[in-house]
Amino acid sequence: MTTLRAHRFGEWTDGQSVDRLVLTNDNGMQAHLVPIGASLQSLLVADRDGELRDVVLGFDDVAGYAENEPYLGCTVGRFANRIADARCDIDGTETTLTANAGGDHLHGGSIGISRRLWASAMEQDPSTGLASASFYLESPHGEDGYPGNVTLRVRYTLDQQNSLHIEYFARTDLPTIINLTNHSYFNLEGHNAGSVGEHTLRLFAAQYTPTNERLLPTGEIANTTGALDFSTTKPLAPGFEDKALASIGGYDHNFVIDRSDRRLTLAAVLASPESGIRMAVTTSEPAVQLYTANSLAVDCGKGGVGYLRHEAVCLETQRFPDAPNQPAFPPAMLFPDALFYSKTIYRFDTLRQSV
Repeated sequence: MTTLRAHRFGEWTDGQSVDRLVLTNDNGMQAHLVPIGASLQSLLVADRDGELRDVVLGFDDVAGYAENEPYLGCTVGRFANRIADARCDIDGTETTLTANAGGDHLHGGSIGISRRLWASAMEQDPSTGLASASFYLESPHGEDGYPGNVTLRVRYTLDQQNSLHIEYFARTDLPTIINLTNHSYFNLEGHNAGSVGEHTLRLFAAQYTPTNERLLPTGEIANTTGALDFSTTKPLAPGFEDKALASIGGYDHNFVIDRSDRRLTLAAVLASPESGIRMAVTTSEPAVQLYTANSLAVDCGKGGVGYLRHEAVCLETQRFPDAPNQPAFPPAMLFPDALFYSKTIYRFDTLRQSV
């Protein structure tokens, strides 16, 4: 069975105590969760020698998550990624959102859900013995311009196969848009290990959505070629220097997952030849954003370590960026009496031999 324990993490701005919740399975794998942004703070995974490595970037204190400019490990929304000109039509109504990325809307706006203190609950499934941590938040009508009072829940479950399950739930009382994801920065050699250039990646996505100079989708869905073709496993480092990606200094692209008739689909496999840790990402979402921390600059992460560009990789499962403004993209609407539900699984194992 898996266990769940609570440890004091610090104090919120109003004096409220903040706990860190720790999920542990029988293999020793641990997921450390904090209610600020419903965030994954640490993820301890065994390498090929059986030693635990913390494979996500994060902070050691409440202040780090209350500021968290790069969104380390947190839940982002109400609408993850970008919305052009911070405007869109929602059920026939022209809606103005908070412009927090130049003139565009990014990751839910200036308030968002990523730096809010969520309520938390510890749960145990008596039939499976699996422990879960759930986080709850009420996002009021008009917050960052979004219509509707939205009730949010994020549930983390750690199973005995070394898989971390993240489930997202949302309900609204008015038509609105929703796109929730986790913004963990992974380094499978360890959060303090430096560049992820030698990490290898396979994406099960033969198409992507091209963007303009503001990283906004053009509306086209194109086939992957060159540096964007991950149909076979390859290292990330060459893409950091590729001329086609020079304007953004690496990867920051939305890939369209090759769908099957299954509800959950394999989207990506990331691996570190050095540690032997491999991570498979399975999701119910239609797309995944590959981001190689091209502008990351954190002075003091966990253990006082600084985090710099290309020292992590994000694989953010999601609806398409700017979907409300792009008629060719799958819709991202949520209506009253409907439940938004999304699930992503990060499963870990090891490469037994160096590659």
